[in-house]
Amino acid sequence: MEVIASDFQKTISDTKADEKSAQSDFESLEKKSNTDVDDKNKLRKQKEDDIKKATAAITDAKDSMKDAEELMELALEELEKVTAMCLTGEGSFAERKKQREEEIKALKGAMKILEDWKEK
Repeated sequence: MEVIASDFQKTISDTKADEKSAQSDFESLEKKSNTDVDDKNKLRKQKEDDIKKATAAITDAKDSMKDAEELMELALEELEKVTAMCLTGEGSFAERKKQREEEIKALKGAMKILEDWKEK
């Protein structure tokens, strides 16, 4: 009987020690797991914020590109108009030169009138 009682006592003490060790291991694992989960949640939120910022930056860049393309098209149209006027202007080079000289002469006359008016 004493042997059986001794075996039961040994089993009880071994079980208590194993349970205490298992409880300690569980608490350690639970603490580590909770820390890992918290860290990963923070990282996920940071990545989601990065995605939102990148998406906004892409949208802004696309809008800017669209605006730049429209400006470029307008500039090209204006360039075509100016080029057409310069290269295919009415009359020959000599006629356009004569017309410029007449405009310069008229502007000089207007300038003289303004200067005479200021002196009065």
